[in-house]
Amino acid sequence: MNLNKAIVNHTLIQLSVCFLAGLLFASPLFAAEYWVSTAGNDGNDGNDCTDSQNSACQTIQKGVSLLQPGDTLNVKAGTYSDDGGNSQYAPANTYCAWLGGDPASSTVCINTNGTPDKPIIIQAAPGDEGQVVIDSQGSRLGFHLQNSDYVHVRGFKFINTSHIAIASWGQVENAVADESRLSIGVVVENNEIDGVTGGFGKNVSGIGMWGTKDWIVRNNRIRNITVANGTNASGIQSYGVINALVEHNQISNAIYGIFWKDHFVKDLETRTPLFESEVRYNRINASDRGIYVGIKGANTVESGNNYFHHNIIYGYSNAGIAVGTSAGFALSGTVRLEHNLLDGIGGGHGISVDSSSGITLNANIFLRNTWSMEFIAYSNPVKRANLLTSDYNFFGGNAAVITGRYSSNQALYRNLEDWQEGSPGDFLNLTTSRADTNSRANIVDGVFADINSNNYRYTDVNALSLMPDGSRVGPYQNGNEVIGLLPGFPAYSALDSLSADNRSRPLPPSNFTITVQ
Repeated sequence: MNLNKAIVNHTLIQLSVCFLAGLLFASPLFAAEYWVSTAGNDGNDGNDCTDSQNSACQTIQKGVSLLQPGDTLNVKAGTYSDDGGNSQYAPANTYCAWLGGDPASSTVCINTNGTPDKPIIIQAAPGDEGQVVIDSQGSRLGFHLQNSDYVHVRGFKFINTSHIAIASWGQVENAVADESRLSIGVVVENNEIDGVTGGFGKNVSGIGMWGTKDWIVRNNRIRNITVANGTNASGIQSYGVINALVEHNQISNAIYGIFWKDHFVKDLETRTPLFESEVRYNRINASDRGIYVGIKGANTVESGNNYFHHNIIYGYSNAGIAVGTSAGFALSGTVRLEHNLLDGIGGGHGISVDSSSGITLNANIFLRNTWSMEFIAYSNPVKRANLLTSDYNFFGGNAAVITGRYSSNQALYRNLEDWQEGSPGDFLNLTTSRADTNSRANIVDGVFADINSNNYRYTDVNALSLMPDGSRVGPYQNGNEVIGLLPGFPAYSALDSLSADNRSRPLPPSNFTITVQ
């Protein structure tokens, strides 16, 4: 009996091993690498798209249809103008159009998920970065990620795009986030987006992050974002963003540089704000607002917590950094503004905030603004701009500050001395008895290389060494920071980083905790 049991058990083990081996061979053990070339072939003749020379796909949509977690799709140099939404390789049961069906399709429609340790990579083939052109012919979205998770998109050039070049359509109605409907862990880096157009009210943007979490948007050049007869054309825009890191992008010829338009809260009872974004080392030339935190409309969700630092923002007519959320349900979260340079070039406000539970303003540079700081109160005793601290700032010329804007307590301070000596209003919660005690206001001659050419490199470093540790105010805190595109970007130019030594940069304290390779 024991011998028979042993024979039976041995047989069962053999069967189990064979069954498991079958499962293993049925699923790929290793990540696959696929190729796309304009000279490739999408035909159903056994082409597996795994050979860069002899069996590449012809369309990106075909290549995307093959991807599993951990896979890489390499796209070779050339121009791709396919209608992915109407391709036979478009994902089944997927709506490749944008909200409301306009635009009606996408050049590439992506509905596939990687995992945190096995992201899907869709990239220009090594050596072809910047030479892979996505031409949407003025009628389609560029890449539409739906609510895909853990996908990396890098090295492409997008032209002639309708509405959004790199789009994500996750959860679109905002209040409490539903993670099953968010796009999580996406990395968008080293892309060039040139020319995105759309009609009035279409929320046109270079990168559209609708319902996203843990995104990294890094080292992209975004320019020429326009809307016919409208005002909403943004380099980067969200409808509900959680924990985004946006760094080293260069944005130009857009109405808004970065626009966080709608928001999530932790729950509807306590309305606890979430951390929304860390935005750092960007160079933004926007005609209206450089960074704008707004809301979808009256009585919609207030904004969360944001940290904006080491950015250069210039050319705006309204504000360099603006938080306009007082019409939301409740008081918005905190906003931390440190080591930014804000140049209105003769107009606008450096910063403008109308609703925040706490504002920190340290080590910023304000140049050529009508008003350096504007704290708006309206007549609402709750939704106000609560300034906690403001110090170690540099004002290129006299500082001009408005507190309690549009309320009966409005106060105007025409220069730094008046602001330093002024009594805080009832809407301020200063952590010290006076604002900007250690700040300075000086003429800009000899301090910057050439502000008329937007060259903000410091020439007189001693004039800006105001920090307690001897470091400088503004974006070039230690002198080796790279502001804008990193060296090595295909379209990089010397103006992108105006530092005497830009070979390395320190990483300042960060609220961003996710690590995506």
